[in-house]
Amino acid sequence: MKTESKFKVSGRIEIRDAKTGELLKSAENLDVDSGLNLVAQFLNPSSGVTGLTHCAIGTGTTAPAGGNTQITTEVARLQITSYSVVNNQFTAMTFFPAATCTYHIKEVGTFGNGATGTANSGTMFNHSLIDYDNSSSPKDLVISSIITLLAGESGYGVITNLLTNGSFEVGDPPTGWSTVNATLTRWAPDPKVGSYSCKFVGSFAANQYAYQTLSGLAGKTITFGAWVWASSANKAAIFIIDPSTGRIYYSSLHSGSSSWEWLSATATVVSNTPSACITDVALGDTAYFDGAILITVD
Repeated sequence: MKTESKFKVSGRIEIRDAKTGELLKSAENLDVDSGLNLVAQFLNPSSGVTGLTHCAIGTGTTAPAGGNTQITTEVARLQITSYSVVNNQFTAMTFFPAATCTYHIKEVGTFGNGATGTANSGTMFNHSLIDYDNSSSPKDLVISSIITLLAGESGYGVITNLLTNGSFEVGDPPTGWSTVNATLTRWAPDPKVGSYSCKFVGSFAANQYAYQTLSGLAGKTITFGAWVWASSANKAAIFIIDPSTGRIYYSSLHSGSSSWEWLSATATVVSNTPSACITDVALGDTAYFDGAILITVD
């Protein structure tokens, strides 16, 4: 029997307000030939190639093509600020102070393998046309290159994280999360994934949690997982709420080991809009969460 695996690389560019985390613009990108070759070179341990290190912005409007080795009209580039990997998704985030990106941004490219602060240096991985005008009232921006590795058309499913900002890298308080009787803070010390985790502090109420509400999941089996850090035993957990039935599906409780532990919960939900929740059930207690992911498993 012949087994065929078709490996794919999918990517997009996001521009966000660095202060608020608001998504300002998003666009798909083209992974150019030189970038795909860079991925192939990584499989050779003696190749000596290096990964992605710089993000460049430009004002060109020429459609990206596979043979591109630089963006059309580069106007600024900075070193990538932080990286995260969650399952098969890689994110490279670059902080652009307003003074460095006072342009009508029309294109973005990500570079590595010898890239420096000099325009057009290094190997370009991807090239995207995008349209965000930061010239009249310039903001500090975070530009992210989000790269997902896929195994498709070969009998294997594609894993997609349905949560927004599951690694808590964007916004303070973290973008995409709502709270009930609790405070969330983006937390830099000792993250498990990327550059930040999330600090959860309860407010001495009987119900205290943070959550995201999903959509389009009626009848689906879903798994919600996250890294959790806590110093008190049997207090921190994650859970899924099915509002149609009122059922709550809890993970196990954190052991209080003062270290990161992976917790997960699985449910077949009746509701089209279940919620994924993080909590510390001790009144007023503190716990930390990182690398949260929610996927469908059927």
